[in-house]
Amino acid sequence: MRTPAFLLVCLVALPAHGAQIDDITDLPDGQVFVLGEYHDSAIQHLNQAQAIRAISPAAVVFEQLTPDVAAKLTTEDRVSPEQLEKVTGWADSGWPSMDIYWPVFEAVGQAAIYGAWVQREDLRASVGQGAAAVFGPEAARFGLDQSLPEDQQEIREAEQALHRARLDLAGLIAERRQLERHNQQLAEQLEAREHQARAALEQDDEALALAVASRIAEVESQLTSQRQHAEALSRQEQTLREELGQAAQSLRHYQREMKLAKARGGNAGLGRKLGACSTGLQRHMDEIATSYE
Repeated sequence: MRTPAFLLVCLVALPAHGAQIDDITDLPDGQVFVLGEYHDSAIQHLNQAQAIRAISPAAVVFEQLTPDVAAKLTTEDRVSPEQLEKVTGWADSGWPSMDIYWPVFEAVGQAAIYGAWVQREDLRASVGQGAAAVFGPEAARFGLDQSLPEDQQEIREAEQALHRARLDLAGLIAERRQLERHNQQLAEQLEAREHQARAALEQDDEALALAVASRIAEVESQLTSQRQHAEALSRQEQTLREELGQAAQSLRHYQREMKLAKARGGNAGLGRKLGACSTGLQRHMDEIATSYE
């Protein structure tokens, strides 16, 4: 018989669709299960619901609910998506439609529901002040007042550097694509102006031809400058992609080394191996930021 489980529904805010999994019933025993998903994927919510039924947890934690809201939920509040949406204020929460999440809540059945929504101001404060200061009196109970072991700190810093670099990469790609679209519009505008200038000359309208020619020169100058900028962004994007690949490979290698070292009973010789990974990424991101100034 499966031990009653404590299940965390932890989500990742990225758009994706994924594929429906036919069978999620053969799951390992465990005290705590963490189910991840993409917020706007209805299929992945169906996968989660199937997993919850297989786990049959004693309690489920939702990051979409505040602790206070979850504590006030009654059996009657959980009988329909409309009622649950009303009592939780879901429509104003910023999460995707309740229709997507309802299969998950329905699968929970009568298991206890807890909320783990962290307010934005608390999250920001925890970054600057530390989790223990924001968590409150029980921080020590969960070890939040203790520093991480050196190997775990190394991994966390490298993962954070990778995350920041991925955000920078997404920004670079978005800016490059926007600039390329604008460049295409300028090129079309330039072609239309050239046709206008030729038509003016054919009609012996010298004043109009000169005015259009002046505008053509301005557009050509702007287009040349923006094309150069787009090329620079493309080079930065390629470099950052390469840096990300190398850093991710270093992180995976370090994690494998850590597992082997722990299996052998020690990890004394592995300290600070990831420093170059995070430092190198940060240096490149600083270079990109400087190039924008």
